[in-house]
Amino acid sequence: MEAKIIKGGGVTSAHGFQAAGVACGIKPRGEKDLALIVSDVPAEVAATFTTNLVKAAPVKVSMRHARKGKIRGVVVNAGCANACTGVGGIADAKAMIGRDGIGCEPASATTVAGIRKLVTAGHIGREESVVAVLTGHVLKDPDYVNQYHRGTLSLGFAASGATATAQSITGVFRNAPKQVAATKNAILECLQRKK
Repeated sequence: MEAKIIKGGGVTSAHGFQAAGVACGIKPRGEKDLALIVSDVPAEVAATFTTNLVKAAPVKVSMRHARKGKIRGVVVNAGCANACTGVGGIADAKAMIGRDGIGCEPASATTVAGIRKLVTAGHIGREESVVAVLTGHVLKDPDYVNQYHRGTLSLGFAASGATATAQSITGVFRNAPKQVAATKNAILECLQRKK
């Protein structure tokens, strides 16, 4: 098949692609800054990623999805590259989701971690509603949840002089397990103390 250049064409010039864009407040002047591009059928992936040694969590997740070979859609933004939440940001975002009884796996927490960064930077107002679609559930990685709340979670390695040591994660939303008697009153009393 021969490639054809379409003068003045855009992302939807090729048959089978749809796109929508909105101004969600990333760019300060109200310009469109977030887009969804969707293929009618699973499409082959071709992607270019940073070669930087420090990659933001959303980049790492996108790289994993690209390795699958086919995708149906992508979300792209313009005007903000403040996504370097690191492992601590992802762990805290995951715990924040779990705090409300929803739960998610670490890769899905990158969405919430990114939203938290945008709120902190003032790109999203604290009073605004934001919808985050999380596709992975907490049962995918129960050890991660247990280690986070017990204070024993460590990821990756940080160089320390001549040796490499595990990078410890101190959770902002840590909810350490408590041992209580297996009675209704003991459990209710423990929950009341938590308030």
